[in-house]
Amino acid sequence: GKSELERILEGKGLSTAERCREIERCLNNSADPELRESLNIDTPRECDDIVKDLLKTKKVDDKNYSRLLNCVERVRGYRQLQFDVENLRKEKYNSENSSHSSLLHDIWRILHPNEELVSMVSPQWRSIGFQGQDPSTDFRGMGLLGLVQLHYFVKHYEDKVRSILSHSNHPEFGYSMAIT
Repeated sequence: GKSELERILEGKGLSTAERCREIERCLNNSADPELRESLNIDTPRECDDIVKDLLKTKKVDDKNYSRLLNCVERVRGYRQLQFDVENLRKEKYNSENSSHSSLLHDIWRILHPNEELVSMVSPQWRSIGFQGQDPSTDFRGMGLLGLVQLHYFVKHYEDKVRSILSHSNHPEFGYSMAIT
């Protein structure tokens, strides 16, 4: 009969996401350690080579190559994304790192284009919702990920952010916009 992997690949009615999830589950639960490790991102192998080995090892028809390649690329890509995001979260803000401070400067310039920032430690930061005078202390829990997300939001949704900032400064119903 067909292997579980081949049944998943040829199964009708599965969305791509469901098929990829099932393939990941199948390989993670394999008795073969090489199959279990095949999707790990720290395995320095090309997806094409992994797929060819899987087809051969599990005796799966080559007609399933592109479908399996698609899933392997997606699963490994997702795992890489998780790894990268977690590393960004673990990275602490460093005021000596020009790329870190540049992100904060950009946020300030976009939200207050007509107001000069006195210094990186200033009560001015409270006007955009930071908790204190030193915005770097607000990134303790989320690390650099919080800063990168805030920067992306401010840079790519400038009009919406300005509206949110305006609402956040309401005297009665205000809130801290920059909570990370």
